[in-house]
Amino acid sequence: AVATNIPELKVKVENGEVNVRLVPQTIGHTIVSELMILFNSYFAKEFANRNIPAFFRVQNAPSEPLSLSEDDPLYSLKMRWKLGGASVTLNPGLHFTLGLNAYVQATSPMRRYSDLIMHRCLIAILHGVEQPYSQDELYSMKSKFERMEKTIKIAEHNRYMFWLMKYFKKNKGNIYEGFVSRILDNNRPMVFIPEFLQEFPWKEDLNISLGKMLLLKVQGASPRKKKVHFDRVYSKNDSSSYK
Repeated sequence: AVATNIPELKVKVENGEVNVRLVPQTIGHTIVSELMILFNSYFAKEFANRNIPAFFRVQNAPSEPLSLSEDDPLYSLKMRWKLGGASVTLNPGLHFTLGLNAYVQATSPMRRYSDLIMHRCLIAILHGVEQPYSQDELYSMKSKFERMEKTIKIAEHNRYMFWLMKYFKKNKGNIYEGFVSRILDNNRPMVFIPEFLQEFPWKEDLNISLGKMLLLKVQGASPRKKKVHFDRVYSKNDSSSYK
């Protein structure tokens, strides 16, 4: 298994005020997470051992070793790039991050319909009756909930960006440390701000290189367009900025 030790970003709106903070992983969070993984892996083993199709979550091993330092300000971003996401298949397979050969999600049957389907399938095993869904039916449902999951992720990201832009708009003039994370094909750099675990586009600049630290001053933000405008400054006490 891979322990990433990446904090979680919490965006809360209380009494009209937007609060943004990084929440580190705690022992309690780890215990709950490990128990959920144990529960889900048990489900997966029951299906895999009986050659019963299920919604297995698989993740391939990265093509390169995970030789990353947590002291690297781009650590969380690079780790996400290297590990990639998981996909769903009806056959068991490796989930690299969890270090498991079979894994399903089944801990939230009241929140995720796919989890409820897995519960119905396991109940059929426990009662020794025929499975409630054929492989073709599972495949059809898989395609539908994958599209739905993608739509939900986009909506969640848009909501997060909206409130983050609200936060930037109210905190105009604040200065944050950003690090050049990549340069796009159009030579436009992307800058990662660890404080928000988020990349932002930066204007073309021939004098910057990958990994370079920039001090970015918020000049304005548009929540509806989900855009923020930064200017570069030399120091956190510097009122002047590069245009």
